[in-house]
Amino acid sequence: MAQSKLADRDRTRSQPLTLAALEEYGALSGFEVPSGDFDPEGAWNQTYRIWMVASGGLAPRPADVHYRGFLEIARKPSADGKAIALEVHQSILQQAPAVHETAVEMQCARDELCTPRSWTLAHTVLDGRVKPMPEARVEQRGVLADGALRIDGGRGSAPRSIDLSDGPVTSNWSLFDAVGRLPRKEAPAVEFTMLQELDEVKPSQRITYRGADRHTLGGNAVRLHRYQHVGRGILPYHYYVDEQGRLLVALGGLRAYLLDPNARQLHEQCLARMAERAKP
Repeated sequence: MAQSKLADRDRTRSQPLTLAALEEYGALSGFEVPSGDFDPEGAWNQTYRIWMVASGGLAPRPADVHYRGFLEIARKPSADGKAIALEVHQSILQQAPAVHETAVEMQCARDELCTPRSWTLAHTVLDGRVKPMPEARVEQRGVLADGALRIDGGRGSAPRSIDLSDGPVTSNWSLFDAVGRLPRKEAPAVEFTMLQELDEVKPSQRITYRGADRHTLGGNAVRLHRYQHVGRGILPYHYYVDEQGRLLVALGGLRAYLLDPNARQLHEQCLARMAERAKP
């Protein structure tokens, strides 16, 4: 259950995080509904503003106390059409104050779930002056082949080998690609194992189409298709996709990802404010 004070009401609201709840928080008031063509099977670059129920205190503007960072995903199909390259950049504000940055380069199969085949990943922590902390940097390499996962680096120093031969495998970031290509109609649930941030194995996951409805985003009525993701070890997630397969909103637990072409610029403003605060 999400619990926080709404910005415009002196009371506490407790309910699951939904599009309706985001609207009441005011998180969707400035949402820019994208126009133009979009091909989920082609090359694209999508940036999402990360919103959280809990107040961060490092907001780039006073009215946006729920701001947490951004997620950017770039998709590029290979020339032979058999693989997908995904580049991920995520930056999240923490309370220290600090910033946790993640950069990923993934080579994925061109299949239903954009299965990761190999990747490099780096976690970096910036201190309150927005300077890297070398001692906190973590690098990881992973390979998934013939049902066997091997991870070098990441949590712990010893290489890890994990049997994932039971069925399809994807990652939480790969799902941002996959949901745009799933059937936008009633269909059997897709079952899989998820690699949370390419490091933690979450078995017994499934994603199911839950129909389409009209929702108001930034004052505009938009027909969105909803997919529900549930499974062991996670809170339910909901993905809202437009008629062209463009993911506009993903939400679950206390966090939401809102498509926002200005998210990176907003984040740079926030980091500049953070660095200014740290000056003696």
